[in-house]
Amino acid sequence: MTRRLAHPLLGLAAGAVFGGVVVSGWFTTPLVLADLVRGDPELALETWRTWAPLVMVVATIIFAFGLVFFGAPAWVTLHSGGRTSPKHALLLGLGTCFAAGFCLSLMPASGMLTLIDDGRAIILDGRRTFYGWFIALKDAVLLANLGGMVALVVWRVAYINAPERSPITPPPAPPS
Repeated sequence: MTRRLAHPLLGLAAGAVFGGVVVSGWFTTPLVLADLVRGDPELALETWRTWAPLVMVVATIIFAFGLVFFGAPAWVTLHSGGRTSPKHALLLGLGTCFAAGFCLSLMPASGMLTLIDDGRAIILDGRRTFYGWFIALKDAVLLANLGGMVALVVWRVAYINAPERSPITPPPAPPS
C-alpha cells in the first residue's frame, strides 16, 4: 500500500533541522565536556552558547542542500513507484548518505602529499593508506547512520496523518 504525502516540504525542513541539531551536539559536546573537566563551567557555557548555534545553522544549511538536491529526487522516484514505507525511507537515507560521505572523504586525497591523523598516515605520497581507507569507510558509515535517522524524520513528518491508499482493483469481469 502506498501512502499519501501530507507535508513534503515540512518533512524536508524537519529533516534538515534534525540533522543540524544532531551534528551540533556531535561537535560541541566534546568541547563543553573538555571545559567541564578543566573545572571551568562558565567557559563551558560560553562555548555551548557560541558554537552550538553556529554549527547547527551551518549543518542545517548543508543538510537542506543535500535533501533538496539528492534526497528529494530519489524520494520522488521511490514515491512514484509506490515505495512509501519507513523501511524504504531508511534505506534511501542510508544509501545516499553513505555514498555522499564516502565521496566527500576521498576528496582531500587529490592535492595533498601527506595527511596524518592521530599519528597515522592517511595519505602518504598522494596515495591513501590502508588506515586511510578504514577512516573513509568509518566516516561514511557514521554519516549514513545520521542520514538514516534524518530520512525517518522526513518520512514521519511528510506522511503524518496521511491515510494509506489501497491499490485500485478493477471490478470483477461479468460472467460469460
